[in-house]
Amino acid sequence: MLVVLLGMVVFVSLFGPDAGGVMLVWQGGLAASCLLMVAWEGGVLQTCLPAAAGAVVLGGLVAWNLRARVHPVRRGHALVLRLGGGLLMVTLLSIAVPPDALDVEGRLEVVAGLSAILCGLLAAAVERDRARQCAALACALEGWLLLSGIAGRMLPVVVGCIMQATMVFMIRRTMPRDPATGDGDW
Repeated sequence: MLVVLLGMVVFVSLFGPDAGGVMLVWQGGLAASCLLMVAWEGGVLQTCLPAAAGAVVLGGLVAWNLRARVHPVRRGHALVLRLGGGLLMVTLLSIAVPPDALDVEGRLEVVAGLSAILCGLLAAAVERDRARQCAALACALEGWLLLSGIAGRMLPVVVGCIMQATMVFMIRRTMPRDPATGDGDW
């Protein structure tokens, strides 16, 4: 089951988050499910639970704050670049992580976490809209939380949660609401 969830995290990362936050919420839920499953199977409970909570709660807050800042214009070239570059990243990562260094499940966890991080960073690089860039960076931070939670490192989990909370604060302070919604600024 963990392999299926990790594959779905990579799949969602490849297609990239949308500025409305639907894919970001899905990725947060999938990352939290992976972390809870790793904790259930004997992983480091002290890091998996905070990382899962950070992925769901903070990822949801980023998505909720971005939902009113959506710009409906979608550029086709960004999707093609994200998909092509993301597939290239996943391929290179699966080659770069040596098969004999980790067991099969550990290797899949590392490749899935790194793929989410790199696909999020790639999506942030090719998008032009600030809201979509923030959603892509939040996608990368969820991959960061997944990888650091599975690795059992508390400091990176705390840093990832702080970075996502800072992103929520910056979204609320610097991005005005979309004038098409008629809600005005907060």
